Amino acid sequence: MSEFKLPHVEDLNTDRLLPGQLTEDMKAIQQEFTDLRGEIDSEEQDRKSEDNKLNGRIDATNTRIDNLDKQKATHDDLQAVRSELQHRINHLYAGDPRTIKTVVKEILEEKGVI
Repeated sequence: MSEFKLPHVEDLNTDRLLPGQLTEDMKAIQQEFTDLRGEIDSEEQDRKSEDNKLNGRIDATNTRIDNLDKQKATHDDLQAVRSELQHRINHLYAGDPRTIKTVVKEILEEKGVI
């Protein structure tokens, strides 16, 4: 932004030219005001646009966080799964023929043998 100067500061007359010079000065002031108002409005719009983009990103992040909160497992959930898996492993180690037969059958089916 440039420094604003009135057209008739040093050569202001006190004769019949005074009203015209004052009118010129007022027009210059009004134009400067209009230009500044336009710059301020433009800056305001730019900031609002950026704020809206940022708010959108914040909302999307909050939504992702909420979805993750809904999907997270608690310590008790993990302990229950661990206990169930340990039970199944112990069952396999015990050598239950039905379980071993089922596992072998699934493996053979996956390999395409049967």
